[in-house]
Amino acid sequence: MRFSRIKSVSTYHKNIRELKESGFIKYKPSWHPKLGSEVELNIALEKNF
Repeated sequence: MRFSRIKSVSTYHKNIRELKESGFIKYKPSWHPKLGSEVELNIALEKNF
C-alpha cells in the first residue's frame, strides 16, 4: 500500500474489488499473515500489422 499511496485498508480493498469486477485483474487473496496475495493482470495485447 505504500507504493500505491493508498492510506486506508478499506480503500485498498474497494479498488481491488473494482479492478477484479471490471476484469482487469485476477485476485487470489492470501489469508496467511506472512504470505502475499496473488494478483494477475489481464492484459490483451493488440497487434496492428
